[in-house]
Amino acid sequence: MNSLSTRKILLVDDNPSILEMVKAELCLRAGILPENINLASSGNSAIALIIRSGDIFDLIVSDFNMPDGNGKELLEFVIQQNSKAYFILFTATLDIQIPTTGPNFLGVIEKHLLSALTSRILKTFL
Repeated sequence: MNSLSTRKILLVDDNPSILEMVKAELCLRAGILPENINLASSGNSAIALIIRSGDIFDLIVSDFNMPDGNGKELLEFVIQQNSKAYFILFTATLDIQIPTTGPNFLGVIEKHLLSALTSRILKTFL
């Protein structure tokens, strides 16, 4: 097993199809074990999961535009918590304003570039 397979990942999107597609891609191309990938359907549900789990995530990949807590709010929470998790915004909307970023913010990737997301994750952890 490579070191990436045991990384804890949190995927956040209000579209269940996107969550499943990204999860399948990360398992297939990056070798991440399915049980190490957690899913959340909103920024607020992701925040609750982070609090409940004790901030165990190595990486958070989040959509930007979501009801019930958007990606910007989630990013701000992660920075405020001094989390060590890397953070990627994976969104269809590139015209977004992100006023604060932390040292672990890896940037914004367009949703149609799923292979770019996987490549970024591989470069970060390998």
